[in-house]
Amino acid sequence: MQGSEILSTQATRLGGSITYLKTPNGTEAFLKTARQFERLELQREFRNLVALKGRVPIPDVLDFQDDGIVTQLVLQRAPGVPLHEMCQSWEKEKTLSVIAEVLHTLWNSADILQLLLPSQGVEEELQDVALLLEQGRIDTIGFEQDSGVKSPITAYHQVKANLELRKFNVLSHGDLCLPNILVQTDGTWLLIDWGKAGIADRFRDLASLEGSLRRNIDVGAFHELLKYLDLDDPNNIDKKMSVYKLLDVFWYNALI
Repeated sequence: MQGSEILSTQATRLGGSITYLKTPNGTEAFLKTARQFERLELQREFRNLVALKGRVPIPDVLDFQDDGIVTQLVLQRAPGVPLHEMCQSWEKEKTLSVIAEVLHTLWNSADILQLLLPSQGVEEELQDVALLLEQGRIDTIGFEQDSGVKSPITAYHQVKANLELRKFNVLSHGDLCLPNILVQTDGTWLLIDWGKAGIADRFRDLASLEGSLRRNIDVGAFHELLKYLDLDDPNNIDKKMSVYKLLDVFWYNALI
């Protein structure tokens, strides 16, 4: 934004950047800039934030620009600390109760938001993955090491063969990990990074959370989280999450 003071800048995974700045009126904000493939995700994030305003705790949009080559989204800096940092000083039960509240809020918003948000299920993610494969933008060696599957193409067809697992019935964040949940000491929370959100399968967010809890707390934290949730088929969770875990490996190994 014109006249803003740049405080820091960092690169993002697909060739974009996030700039932390202070606007002329003193507001702290983040400028997200995207080019090429990443533009699609940033455009989706803007549309999702407009639809979600006043319904789910999210950052305020200050500006959006898209000239067909570069897409820019300016968000007011949201209060709070990422949950993966806060959980280091919290009891595990407090962290899990916040995550459960986040999930219940998302899942109970779907009836209203089906009129506002597009579906963002396996088919939509596969379309994005197909574009990355077509452009040769998947680290094949890294993918094989992380997934245990022979090749990205094999994994793509494996996911495609399991489309019957998806159900478009809840509001899904699409990248629900502890760093994307900002919390304050009183437990108040807010979600950031909405570029993959849409009406999707609840196991999309559970799959992301499973890995995030394992990395930031311990291997048993996810199954402890399930005690806070009311799932129809808790014994079949690993099978239903497997498709989404494989999709996540594509994003981890996407090349700039």
